[in-house]
Amino acid sequence: DPGRLLAPPYDVIDDAGRAALAAASPHQSVLLELPEGGDPAAARTLLDTWIEEDVLEGDVGLALVQQRYVGPDGVRRTRLGVACEVQLHAFDEGRVLPHERTFDGPRRVRLELMRVTDANISPVFLTYHDAQHTLSDLFASVTDDDPDFTATDADGTQTAVWFVHDVSLCDQFEAAIAPHALLIADGHHRYTSALAYRDEVRAAQPKLSVVGGREHDGPEHTTSSGPEGVLAILCNSAEPGMLVFPTHRILSGVTMSQLTEFVLGSDAFTMSPFDDVHTALAALDALDEPGFVVHHATGSWLYALADPTDMVLAVPGSSDAYRSLDVTALHDLVIDGGAVLGQAASSTRYTRSLDEALAMVAEGEDRIGFLMRGVDVAKIYGVAEAGELLPQKSTYFYPKVPTGVVFRPLHP
Repeated sequence: DPGRLLAPPYDVIDDAGRAALAAASPHQSVLLELPEGGDPAAARTLLDTWIEEDVLEGDVGLALVQQRYVGPDGVRRTRLGVACEVQLHAFDEGRVLPHERTFDGPRRVRLELMRVTDANISPVFLTYHDAQHTLSDLFASVTDDDPDFTATDADGTQTAVWFVHDVSLCDQFEAAIAPHALLIADGHHRYTSALAYRDEVRAAQPKLSVVGGREHDGPEHTTSSGPEGVLAILCNSAEPGMLVFPTHRILSGVTMSQLTEFVLGSDAFTMSPFDDVHTALAALDALDEPGFVVHHATGSWLYALADPTDMVLAVPGSSDAYRSLDVTALHDLVIDGGAVLGQAASSTRYTRSLDEALAMVAEGEDRIGFLMRGVDVAKIYGVAEAGELLPQKSTYFYPKVPTGVVFRPLHP
């Protein structure tokens, strides 16, 4: 059953989850994505073995990845993605757009895994915006047939995969995607690691001397030249199955009196108390202005931005899209912009699960939860197109795209 071989990307797998996945099969993708003991050499040895033993099949053109899932809101949806190679572009070229800041640690780990395995193990999740749904129609002849394999993960997400070998369809897909800028929905660390790897390879290339004493790096790279590309799954942000759910924050080492004193002193937010956290979250959903729910052992409060001018002053020159988001109001006016909280907090944890966030807050009096609502995809595009970056863990495109449908060698 090939479905037992898929895994989520590394950043949502804990130790217990990895153990459960690894026990499912000696060919489970997690063994490459999170190698034993964190040793990338173990992943390289295993990948070479799978290639030598014909566990993996080569020369796949494209792969269609359809995911049927029930979101955190209880609604069932379907999302179609295309697994393929995407040519790498530096962010200042405007072809591939980031929207979140990254952490140095995960970026270094992903880069080392690429160096040692000489492969892209898990795909970057990219979106494009096609209101005409061109690509859904393009691949209808493929998805009308039975998939090559299916899988159901522990969360109940059903994944169906079709491999596309038709060169004409692949060419039509490439032509249809070409006019679109691509937004990184998930995988900023993987994409920036791929850029770093590409630059390392370019720098190591020997210079070729030509008549006149000038030097150049040899012929231009094509879109299929190893380190110049990256493995990705592309999805249309105009599809109804493309939604962004929130990531909640839990600060430790901060008291409610510190937070209240700071917020009252800044006059940046109105504070409305609620006896029940779910009632507060319902009020947040109905809010027109940026806001969030503060949850503590002593109660819950709805914080709503009091004056939009405060965001203009806090982040001068920022775009309307940036200033309209809950997460930027929280970070620029409270967490990062609030010296009291920034100095007092001993740690910040992130979770996509509301139940887990509530449980974390219940661990002690010095835990404060900042409960968020989902983000409009159009606003994320607005931020990215303005060249701005959101705080880490601002968005959660649900569900994650799977690891293991295809791997991509960097030097075939």
